[in-house]
Amino acid sequence: MVKKLKMMLAAAALLTSAAWAGRELDNRQGVFNGDYMAQEIKVKAPDKEDAIMEKTGITLENRLLWINLPDAKREKCRLDQIFSTGAYTDITAHSLDGDNRYYIRLDRSIER
Repeated sequence: MVKKLKMMLAAAALLTSAAWAGRELDNRQGVFNGDYMAQEIKVKAPDKEDAIMEKTGITLENRLLWINLPDAKREKCRLDQIFSTGAYTDITAHSLDGDNRYYIRLDRSIER
């Protein structure tokens, strides 16, 4: 009985671990360069409340990220990390002109 329970728990652990599987991507050689539509961008600025921008265009260029702001401006950022699963992609970046940090969620995977 105990052995059967252990096997059932191990099988359940294997099934749930696949849902969290993902991998970190590297864009140093420009494999993922291009224009993407971000589902959500969280902006964390020091001494300010977090701001959220939805449906905002971004452009990846090697280790740089351009955020296309609604007022026809572009924010230049440095990529920190790209993490992708089969369903979504998370990108973290920091501004080159200030202390803002950006947490970006794409509603699809950018893996090729």
